[in-house]
Amino acid sequence: MAKVDVERAFVKCLVQAPLTVEELDEIKALGASGLIELGTLAEAGFARMWVRHEAYRHRAQDLMNGRDPQDDGTGFAEPPSATWPFYESD
Repeated sequence: MAKVDVERAFVKCLVQAPLTVEELDEIKALGASGLIELGTLAEAGFARMWVRHEAYRHRAQDLMNGRDPQDDGTGFAEPPSATWPFYESD
């Protein structure tokens, strides 16, 4: 994604708008310092919280539709745990 698309995804996090899978992957790939470059520390924390919310929403939507997110590659690369994918690089 281009930098403009990442910034748009960051703004969508701040206004609590639904994220696409591509936007979710790009924001997840940013570390804490990358998020802080896009906004303040409080905004970066809020964006991280919204990314977690959207990741759970996408996974629940896949499960409700009878798809296993592990099979088609659109879900999580690893099974979710209490800390994955957050707090590994923070």
